[in-house]
Amino acid sequence: MPNTRPYEGVMLALPCPFYLAYAFWHRRVNLAWLARSVVLPAAAVPIPIAGWMAYYNYRVTGDPWKLPYLEHERQYDMWSPLVWQPRAGPKPVYSIAVLEDF
Repeated sequence: MPNTRPYEGVMLALPCPFYLAYAFWHRRVNLAWLARSVVLPAAAVPIPIAGWMAYYNYRVTGDPWKLPYLEHERQYDMWSPLVWQPRAGPKPVYSIAVLEDF
């Protein structure tokens, strides 16, 4: 989800660690067991994925923090997706007249 909808993904994922911290605190779980059984396995998957996505973004856009769809919007969108933002850029040049008419 962070690749396709980063802002919505953060808003969805942000409350989860707070809820888990509250639940574990309320049950008085041992911190060593928590780190070994929950935190390390939970970090084992997203850390390599984040590294791979940063490498992918770097190879596509030249910047590990810039998502490819943002580069696509910068190159090809004539209008901003949000009404209050300024126009995205100049009219793109198409090699086929049908695409330009579309």
